[in-house]
Amino acid sequence: MITIESRARREAQAWANNIGRLSDDHSIIAINLDVEKYRTGRDNFYKSAKMMAPVFQRNTDAYM
Repeated sequence: MITIESRARREAQAWANNIGRLSDDHSIIAINLDVEKYRTGRDNFYKSAKMMAPVFQRNTDAYM
């Protein structure tokens, strides 16, 4: 999970740098929509990972 968080932080910084360079409002709006899409996708990934964790734990215990 640490690598995912640090990668998300780097990507957010890259977005911020790009927004600073762009002067076109439409581009900024498009980037903001992309960031929102990325955030919801990431949150859904975390939710599904948390829900699946007990299942993975059970399966690995069975094999060990």
